[in-house]
Amino acid sequence: MFDIANGDDMPDPHQQGNLLLTLPEVAARLRKTETALRWMMHQQTAPRSALIGGRRMFRASDVDAYISALFEHAADESPPQNRLAHEKTPDRVPARAEGNARNRTAK
Repeated sequence: MFDIANGDDMPDPHQQGNLLLTLPEVAARLRKTETALRWMMHQQTAPRSALIGGRRMFRASDVDAYISALFEHAADESPPQNRLAHEKTPDRVPARAEGNARNRTAK
């Protein structure tokens, strides 16, 4: 622990590595809703966090590392095929319906 009486200085909580962010701040940084971030936490896909004084807190350095890891993972993936989404290919042509059952007449 820190002994202020002996002249030990407490670390500055506003230094980049020690900066604590609240759930709404992290949600805004990730451009997610608070509900989406809570769901990510439930799925264990969110940055590391801890309850401090009854509040969910995130270290800024953990959030930055999380974002960096996502970009590194995205760079490792192979690029998608260079095909337009609206192009019709044999596997994407919708099947034609033979008609609605209510519109059929008995023969």
